[in-house]
Amino acid sequence: MKLLQTNLVRNISTLAASTLITQAALFAVMPLLTRIYSPTAFGMFATFSALHAITLIFFSLKYDVAIIVPREDGDARNALALSILIPGCLSALLTLGLSTYLLWTNSVGWHLLLLPVSITSASIYSAFQQWGARHRDYRHYSISLFVNSAFNIAISVTLGVLLADHDEGLVLGFTAGLVASAAYMFWIHRTIAGEHRRTADKSALSALAETAAKYRHMPMQVLPFTILIVIMQSAAPLVLNANYPLAEIGLYAVANRALLAPSSIIGAVIGEPFRAEMAAKVRNGDELTTIMHRLLLFLFTISSVAFAVIFAIAPPLFGWLFGSEFARSGEIARALCLGAVAQFIVLPITQVFVITGQMKQGLIAQALVALVPTVAIYIASHGYSIEEALMAWSIAMCASSLVLVALAYRSTMIATRHLSGTDRLKDVNPD
Repeated sequence: MKLLQTNLVRNISTLAASTLITQAALFAVMPLLTRIYSPTAFGMFATFSALHAITLIFFSLKYDVAIIVPREDGDARNALALSILIPGCLSALLTLGLSTYLLWTNSVGWHLLLLPVSITSASIYSAFQQWGARHRDYRHYSISLFVNSAFNIAISVTLGVLLADHDEGLVLGFTAGLVASAAYMFWIHRTIAGEHRRTADKSALSALAETAAKYRHMPMQVLPFTILIVIMQSAAPLVLNANYPLAEIGLYAVANRALLAPSSIIGAVIGEPFRAEMAAKVRNGDELTTIMHRLLLFLFTISSVAFAVIFAIAPPLFGWLFGSEFARSGEIARALCLGAVAQFIVLPITQVFVITGQMKQGLIAQALVALVPTVAIYIASHGYSIEEALMAWSIAMCASSLVLVALAYRSTMIATRHLSGTDRLKDVNPD
């Protein structure tokens, strides 16, 4: 059976194509951004986006993941409501706390007040994206990527030109992109919900509480797992911030935005149809190892070729593209390449543990991938250059990722043996 004949590859192709186009647009505008923003501005953006990613996970409690799980749309609608209401309420409290602290001490940058806005917008976006994935509607998700990219670029460039003496433009552009894409997903799903009778109606509090209890394994089991993934992706700027000036973190941010961020996003996008397809196979009692083989081959092939080319040409390329002030970002990108290959492969594969119910193994594997590279970069950042610290991160990421892939493959084999017998996993729900 050819890989291109599967629904999985068609979904991957749709999302990957739109993601590549939007990432290409963001990369195309980078030479302009590096000439209108300083390395310090990029450092501010890197720390803000890291805080956003980590805070969002804690606020969401990962009830958005539950949207794709139930057999009935009623439970899925309640999970959707929970995944918006909980982060929204916590964001309101965060706004109050940040505002009070800012007024009292005047020591917190005002741009941090955008955190509640970005978190609420990202929660709405994720909830409706999961609703679309539940019904294999990837077209609107693809369009939302264009909306996000367009607003992000437009606001970032405009503010960079008009407010040359301020460093907050990148943060404002990032937040504007999230707000716009969340608004689009909310609007489009309100429109099509009536057509398919899948509206997220106003559920009673008792129904929401029942759904929260029914899927309590999401915050209890999936949340720690997801926290580790976010640490893997987002902890580096915060760790580096403790030992390097903001301008050097900005150099890292340019390398990350040109290299790691696109690979992480593409890997996550590939993971969405993979997760939906594997969940369907689990529900139907189908064999799982074949889809795992195909995904690993696909990920390794495209990542090894792409990052080998980047490693060869990064130093001169970055200096030419982004200007002399950011030339050093090319050396940083070269240090990140090995870890970028590992991270690109690992992100979709982590879904295997959730789908097969092997949460304990997944938690152990993800803890290795998240914590070992973070500890490595923390140790190396004391007394070594930022390039050497990031090379230590890459080596640790590669080694720990090999362990994760081996454990994920073992999980598919165990699940396949169970599914071939009389017992079948129930909606990936231990209840």
